[in-house]
Amino acid sequence: MPKRKATEPNENDPSSLSNEQRPRKTRKNALGDATSHITNERPPDTKAARESRINDALSAIHSGSARSVDAAALTFSAPASTLKYRLKGGRSRTEGHIKQQILSESQKEVLIEWCKVKGHRAETWSRLELRQKVFEITGRKPCEKWVKRFLNKNPSVSPYNTRPLDPKRARAFNSRTVNGFFDLLEKDIIDYEIPMENIYNTDEKGLQLGGGRRSSLIQRIYETGSKDRYILKGDSLTLITIIEAVCADGTLCPPGIIMPPGATGDWMSVEGLGCFTQSANGWTDNYICHQWFEKCFIPFATTRNTSGKPILLISDGHQSHETPEMRLLAFENLVILLSLPPKTTHKLQPLDNKIV
Repeated sequence: MPKRKATEPNENDPSSLSNEQRPRKTRKNALGDATSHITNERPPDTKAARESRINDALSAIHSGSARSVDAAALTFSAPASTLKYRLKGGRSRTEGHIKQQILSESQKEVLIEWCKVKGHRAETWSRLELRQKVFEITGRKPCEKWVKRFLNKNPSVSPYNTRPLDPKRARAFNSRTVNGFFDLLEKDIIDYEIPMENIYNTDEKGLQLGGGRRSSLIQRIYETGSKDRYILKGDSLTLITIIEAVCADGTLCPPGIIMPPGATGDWMSVEGLGCFTQSANGWTDNYICHQWFEKCFIPFATTRNTSGKPILLISDGHQSHETPEMRLLAFENLVILLSLPPKTTHKLQPLDNKIV
């Protein structure tokens, strides 16, 4: 038989179009609106989404925009039986189980707020302590699964692993101290008209060479069943210290790297890395901090100071940052030294909190 020649699709001739190419007819939905065809796609079937669809359907019925219960059920993907039950005065599952709930809505809100407050004060509750507090409030003892359900339903509070905090730091971080520091910071910036590119934060970071004998979390490949799962690693406890400074606009100042004895000379500058020096224990001291301030920070900051305004350097209250020699050097180079309040660096130190 001779093969039929393929013809070009013609929009005026529907018979020449495939099923995919033919235009779909539109029809009116249950509310009488002219819309495209109704698809089988349904919204996410979560508890909150179902309740929202049911409420929307009930609103459409009460307002008269839906001609019938079945029409509203079809339009909003809500069960018709549920709509009829609600129209007769039936309650939702949540409303029906109110008497079975341990906490009322107001009690739950207060408990959540207290969880947040206790967390900010570093006096946070454990799961067991949370159950005890609920018992004190209601006189009813919740089970362990109740805590899990409570946390799942209230994502504004979550369990985390804790970090130790010195009680002195907890007491020092208060509104009076914090507000006083920021008032002073604002006053300096306004009075001296200090631009953002002239504001710096400095801090020290200690690093341990060798890493000791602590196990690594990185898995490595060995012979199956082998017990000789070792990797060469020194147990040296030698420390080095890095004096870092970052501008408020994100610019990095060359760091001062303090090495153990014999590792380097006295303030050897390496382009692209920073300045290297050495100390007896790898830590900083008054002399080294003064040298970094003079040889690294001041040349860098003054070169970038195109406005001619004072330079503000924020640091912690360590004694090496407040020596008379360093203050005199700062005065001569138009640098304002501002120290953070004692015992507050865990919250206010920008470099400790990854702000800059």
